[in-house]
Amino acid sequence: MVEITPGVETAAGARSQYEAIDRNDEGSHVARPRLRFGLVRGGDSCDQSSVARPGWRRRRVRVLGLHRDERGVISLLAVFILLGCTWLLLWLLNSAKQLDSKVRMQNAVDAAGQSGVGVLARGMNAVAFANQLEADLLAAVAVMRAAQETSSASSPLVGTLLPVFQEILAGQPGQSPLDRPIPAFRSDVVRRIPSLADQTTRQVGRFNASWNGPNATANPDGPQGPLLAQLWTTAGQPVGYMSEEDPLTRTLPLIDPSPAGPDASFLADIDQRFEYARNARARLVRQYVPQWALDVAGEDSVLAGQLIRAAEIHLRELLDGIYHDSNLPMILRSTPSGVQSLELDTMFVSVAYRLHTLPTAPLMFRNPNASLAPSMAFSQNALFLPRPRYTCCPWGETQTDPVTGQEDFLSFTDGWPADWSANSQNWQTKLVPATSRSISSILTSSPPQTNLNTPQWGSLSPRDLDVLTHH
Repeated sequence: MVEITPGVETAAGARSQYEAIDRNDEGSHVARPRLRFGLVRGGDSCDQSSVARPGWRRRRVRVLGLHRDERGVISLLAVFILLGCTWLLLWLLNSAKQLDSKVRMQNAVDAAGQSGVGVLARGMNAVAFANQLEADLLAAVAVMRAAQETSSASSPLVGTLLPVFQEILAGQPGQSPLDRPIPAFRSDVVRRIPSLADQTTRQVGRFNASWNGPNATANPDGPQGPLLAQLWTTAGQPVGYMSEEDPLTRTLPLIDPSPAGPDASFLADIDQRFEYARNARARLVRQYVPQWALDVAGEDSVLAGQLIRAAEIHLRELLDGIYHDSNLPMILRSTPSGVQSLELDTMFVSVAYRLHTLPTAPLMFRNPNASLAPSMAFSQNALFLPRPRYTCCPWGETQTDPVTGQEDFLSFTDGWPADWSANSQNWQTKLVPATSRSISSILTSSPPQTNLNTPQWGSLSPRDLDVLTHH
């Protein structure tokens, strides 16, 4: 039996009652009638399928009205905004991490290149010092021999220093000219300085790229591993791993012009270089003669003048006789007239290699080059001789020509030699724009004693490389 609310006599009436209930359910809550399925009063049967179920109808109404329902729209929008902000935050952190790694790596390679080429500059200055010392000794020997012939020039320096100076220049009896102290020192500098420059480059590069984060004491290189810095010549040869016997390709741009020296067999123009070195030695020696004459004469200008004139005879005997083809100064391989030769002789490229920085979100950001080649940074350094710097105060003085009466202003400088030669002890190094034509081929070359996979950029032109790098 089915009990229904009074007034509902048929199934149609029951459905209308449920429709009213559903309408009221959207607004205020009303009591639902309870039905028991069975016979309807009056003899009519009530079929279960003929009566709409209220739960299904409510769900249907809600689904059909979902596009008009604006409740929860801000929450859904906030979810997408939070996802976007999270992605931007991860992108910002990853970009900052990559940029920080790049800046640190560039600073490390700049410091490594500057230090490595600085060692080469010290080698050039050491050879220049040996050239100056040899010329100074030749001038001293000539003046002291002249003083021995002059009875009035009795100085204790002559008897004490002359035998020592002569032994330094001539070496031990039967000793080869190449094994004499000063030539042997220059030869050792040329052979060993490049390996010292390579060691300095690697140590300074690794030190400047050291890890300062967590667990830095146990792992000073950090998660990227050690940084490898390598110094290259602009001819594409690694410094410290090439042969230093060939004067045309060695690291330091210096040549021994002696006809019996080890460099003579490599030089087709050895005769011209030999004469150039002899003339340069004669000019340098004569610069030291007046100073030694004053020292031996005890500041007696008259006696010093006599010693200078007498020393000229002994200079010809020393330079054109005893040491005609030995004790010659080393000379530069090229002159500043050729731009290409200067780049090969005085320009060096330093390259740093290291594993790529791990991204902050590896699933969202991926470096496609991480598996192809290591992270690289490079810089270019130059050996150079600075120009004389102006000094003050005053900055100079006005001089009048005694013949023409024309006035000319003479500027005061610090006295540094302005000539481009191997006799200058002012060789220095500086960072320069990385414009060498051999950079692309250097970047594709693997450092010595390693098996790094370098990028294949050999076909890139210098202009294409400028597009890829910030140098």
